[in-house]
Formats: sequence, C-alpha cells, structure tokens
Amino acid sequence: MELASILLTASGYRILTLCIALTAFTTTPCLGIELGSFLADNVVLAREPLEARLWGWSDEVGETISVSIDGEEIGEASTTVQDDGAWVINLPPREASAGPHTLTILGSRSTTGTSASAVTLKNVAFGDVFLCSGQSNMEFAVAGAFNSDAEIADSINYPNL
Repeated sequence: MELASILLTASGYRILTLCIALTAFTTTPCLGIELGSFLADNVVLAREPLEARLWGWSDEVGETISVSIDGEEIGEASTTVQDDGAWVINLPPREASAGPHTLTILGSRSTTGTSASAVTLKNVAFGDVFLCSGQSNMEFAVAGAFNSDAEIADSINYPNL
C-alpha cells in the first residue's frame, strides 16, 4: 500500500494528526528575549578591566537589544538580533561592586520600535569571577590552611565572599 493510500484511511489520518500534534507540542519556540543559562538572578559579572558578556536569543531577527543597570540605559550596550536569532552584548568595563544591582535587558521590535519584551536580573554584582573545580580542591577546609585562625577571623571583613 502506498503512503498516500494509508494517510487517506481513518487510522492513517489519526497517525498523521498525532505526529503533527507531537511535533507542535514538543518544540519550544523562543518567545521574546531569552538569556543564556548562566545569566540569572544573583549572578556575578566580570568587573573592570574585563567586559561582562551577555548573550541570548530572540524570536525577531533585527530586533534591537539594549541594557540598563539600575534604570540607567548603557548607551554602548546594544546590539541587533542576528539571522539565527542570537545576540551578544559586551558591557563596558565596570568597577567592582557588590550591588545589589538590577540589570534589565530590553528588546525593541525593529518594525514598530515598541518595547516587545524585557528580562530583569536582580541582585547582580560586578567582581572577580572564578571557576572552581576538582574534587580534592573543593573539599579542602579553610581550617586546614596555613594561618587559618587569622584568615577565619578576618573573613568578617569580606561579607560577599
């Protein structure tokens, strides 16, 4: 039996409908602005002299993406969504600051110029970012370090660590 004949039968029609439904409900389109998975509330972004990099996706090619920190738009921090829906913004270098800052990423539709969507990150800090790994390194207790009593006593001066 040919495929066209099978699809014209009642059971073939049900199978085709099921396939279409599964395809429609298992894909997750990007609606508005989406951020990279590392960008969320309580994030620490790189401080000067480095540029903090923000990235994500949008559902509208050509959309302008801009950034504001604590309600102040960062003029140098804007970009346009590329053909694949991706965008990247490098923030100008910022001094180390525990904040908490509020960072808003705003999308403006290219055709209308109106605000389309925004994502807000709360409790953002700018500082040194370290990627730590290694089983034995991560299990090392400060109490076992050289001069640990003084280091532990001095830690009160560094509440954001």
